[in-house]
Amino acid sequence: MPVIAITSCSENDIPQTPTTGKLLVANGQQNTVEVIDMSTDEVVQTVNGTGSWPHHIYQSPDKSRFIVSCPGMDMSQGHDIIMNMPGAFTVIDAGNFSIVKTQSTPQMNHNAIYSPDGTQIWTGQMDTPGTVLVYDASDYSIRDTIAVGMQPLEVTLSPDKKYFYCTNGMSDDISVIDIATRQVVKTIPLTGEEPVGAWPCLNGYMFADCEKDGIMNVIDPTTKSVSTTFTLGFTPGMLAYSTIHNELWIADATNGSVHYFRVQGGQWTDAGNIATGVGAHGVAFSPDERKCYVSNQMDGTVSVIDVEKRTKTKDISINGMPNGMCVME
Repeated sequence: MPVIAITSCSENDIPQTPTTGKLLVANGQQNTVEVIDMSTDEVVQTVNGTGSWPHHIYQSPDKSRFIVSCPGMDMSQGHDIIMNMPGAFTVIDAGNFSIVKTQSTPQMNHNAIYSPDGTQIWTGQMDTPGTVLVYDASDYSIRDTIAVGMQPLEVTLSPDKKYFYCTNGMSDDISVIDIATRQVVKTIPLTGEEPVGAWPCLNGYMFADCEKDGIMNVIDPTTKSVSTTFTLGFTPGMLAYSTIHNELWIADATNGSVHYFRVQGGQWTDAGNIATGVGAHGVAFSPDERKCYVSNQMDGTVSVIDVEKRTKTKDISINGMPNGMCVME
């Protein structure tokens, strides 16, 4: 079992300059994307007219665009009920936040993501059996169709940027796809049922959350295998890793909070939690890691947390159901 090193930090190690930048929040109920200024923690712009029920957001490698998946239905209560219906993804210009393109897909999709060179868009099709579609990022034509497991959900990029990890919610495994060859090179079985995503974190590992059992699988991308698992005790939402505190922050959809986990000797333990709002889902740190943002789908808010003080400082009102978030780089 690998041991992840922990380094100590003090308040003096944390940057003291004001937090700046923008945070994009998918608003599923209103078919919009809300833009939050992280210096004031206020919504400063609304991008109207995305596809139906925008879900998760990613930025392109050259930082010029954002891409939002639009599965076409409300998934705030989980992924148990999936309908045979089309989805879409919407491309947004990062300069003026105008919509560049909304592209329909044959089936619902949990997310869409750019390839590392920015020339392709990859998106899973939530079907049984499932596929991952590869679109040309310039003309939006389909370049390839890759067979994966049952009901593919999130497609995420490995830390070395050579593989996409497609998490299959109904076959309880992950299809590892070589980006260059577009071939599945390995299938990773997971502990637990109904996994959602293999989330890459800045400690070099990937974390696959299983909604039904509340189990987290820690994946070593170098071996493409599960190195350890730990039980959460709640239904997980999304997660983010704090490099300053060496902590894994995970949204608790069951209790409306965010937990921070620490690791010692390969063992992950729950070190505490902070109340946010009902239906906690998305988690994102500001670039300086002074703030943590948590989207609360059922409350219609985004909570702002002072990371050092471990206190909620504000709830930003979102008129709808805030879901996935992306920090603008």
